[in-house]
Amino acid sequence: MPRAVRTDIVQPDGRHVYLYGDFEPVPAGYRAPSMPNGVYQRRWNPLRREWVLVAASRQARTFLPERADCPLCPSRPDQSTEIPAARFQAAVFENRFPAMVPWPPAGGLCEVVVYTDEHDGSFASLPSERLDRLAEVWTDRYRELTARRGIRYVFIFENRGEQVGVTLHHPHGQIYAYPFVPPVPATELGR
Repeated sequence: MPRAVRTDIVQPDGRHVYLYGDFEPVPAGYRAPSMPNGVYQRRWNPLRREWVLVAASRQARTFLPERADCPLCPSRPDQSTEIPAARFQAAVFENRFPAMVPWPPAGGLCEVVVYTDEHDGSFASLPSERLDRLAEVWTDRYRELTARRGIRYVFIFENRGEQVGVTLHHPHGQIYAYPFVPPVPATELGR
């Protein structure tokens, strides 16, 4: 399979969207959702000797919407979503409800990786060519994020299931780019 072409889009609020592979342009009338105002902090916990992230605005994030209102599905003429495309293969965007933001004092970055434009399914049900594409996406984002000044650790993960706090059912994962090495990996790395 040939390498995926990446198309970069900047939303009106400054957040980036990266579309990988072929996509169908955004429907007429698309209106990008904007990031809510919020306080993002990184606080040192002297008792536990670790950094703690505070992001109160995450409480306002979309919670288990009906399929027709899914913010990770392709945009339609009657429904603008996080993805400025009517069809796509894979997409990454800066989370509208992040745990960290790129500016101080939080100093990190949170991205959402949308595995497919199809609402139903899971990572495990993706065909092999989609998994190959997803590996390319992860590699691209990892390389770009680790090259950024101030980023010390990049964590790619997937939460699946309401019991672990998933708020959207559409197949997706996340990437956290930390300005510090979190405690568990720091211990594993012997730091």
